[in-house]
Amino acid sequence: MLPTVIIPTYKRPQIVMQALQSLQEQSFPDFEILIVDNAVDLAVEQKINVFNRTARLPAIYIPEKRLGVHYARNKAAQLASGDLLLFTDDDVTFDPHWVDAYVKAFYDHPEMSASGGPVRPHWDQNPPQWLLNYIGKTDSFGILSLMEPYQTFNLSERGYFYSCNMAIWKSKLMERRGFHPEATGDIWIGDGETGLNLDMQAEGDLIGYVPNALVYHHIPLSRMTPAYFRLRQANQGASQAYTRYHKGIPRTGRIIIRFCRIILDNFPAWIAAPLMWNRTNRIALNTQMRTAHSFSEIGYTLKMMRDPDFRTMILKRDWLNSGMEMTNKIFDAELKGS
Repeated sequence: MLPTVIIPTYKRPQIVMQALQSLQEQSFPDFEILIVDNAVDLAVEQKINVFNRTARLPAIYIPEKRLGVHYARNKAAQLASGDLLLFTDDDVTFDPHWVDAYVKAFYDHPEMSASGGPVRPHWDQNPPQWLLNYIGKTDSFGILSLMEPYQTFNLSERGYFYSCNMAIWKSKLMERRGFHPEATGDIWIGDGETGLNLDMQAEGDLIGYVPNALVYHHIPLSRMTPAYFRLRQANQGASQAYTRYHKGIPRTGRIIIRFCRIILDNFPAWIAAPLMWNRTNRIALNTQMRTAHSFSEIGYTLKMMRDPDFRTMILKRDWLNSGMEMTNKIFDAELKGS
C-alpha cells in the first residue's frame, strides 16, 4: 500500500519545517508528504522548495485559500496519491517507525477502517508542577491532545483518534464525507475529527489503536497556562454544541430548556470563577474551564438562532465537496464582531 502523510499548517513556517525534517528519519522507505498551507504564506512555500533540493522525501506544497483546517485536510485527502492517509499536525515530531507501524497494522488488519496512536508530550520548556499534577496518570488528556490508552493493539467499534496522529483508508474517508469543520483561523465552529470519529462509530466502522505509531506533540510555554485551558474548553463548548445541533436544530422551546439547564448547572461556577481566575489548583482550574465551556456553548447557540448562514453550516453533511462561500461569510462576520 502507498501511504500519504498530510500536514495542515497555519502561520507557523518554522514549526512545520520541524515536522517535515522529522519525517525524513522514517524507517519506511517511501511515502508521499503533503503540506497544506491554510494561510497561503509565501514563506512556507519558499522554505519547502529549498528543503526539497536535498530532501530524501520531498514534500508537495498545497495552498488552500478557504480558511478552515477541515478544508485543508479534505483537499489534501482528495489530492493524495496514497490509499492510506496518515494525518498529523504541524507541531508534531515522529518516532522513526511511525509510518511503518501504521502500514503494518493496516496490512495485518484489513478490516480496520481507521486508527489512532499514542501522543506523548514534548515539553518545549519544563512544565510547571501544577500542570503535571493536573494531568496525573490519565490515559487521555484532550486539552493538550495527549493520549496513550492501551499498551497493546486494540480494535473496536468504539475506538477513537486525535487528528495529530491518525490513519484512515482514503476510500473510507470519502465514504464518510470527510472531516467536519473545526478551527477556522482562530475561531472554532465545529467538531472536526471528533465528528468524523462519531460518524464512523455510528456506522460500525472498526477503529484501531496502534501502540507503535508514536508521535510527540510539542507543547510551548503558552499552552501551560490557565488561559490556554480556558480557551480549549471554550473550543470544546463550541464543538459539543455543533455535535448536538448537527443532528437537527430543535425548536425554540427545547433550546430555552437547554439554556435553563446550562444556567442551573453552571451558575455556582460563574459566581466563583472571578475569585479563582488564573489560579492553578484543581478546583480553580475546573471552575474556570467550566465557565469558559458553558459561556461558549451559550454564545454558539445564540449565534445559531439569529444567523441563518450559521444554521445552514451546522446542518451541512458533505464537507468534502462543499464550497468556500458559506464558511468565509461566517468567518468575516465573526471578525467584524470581534
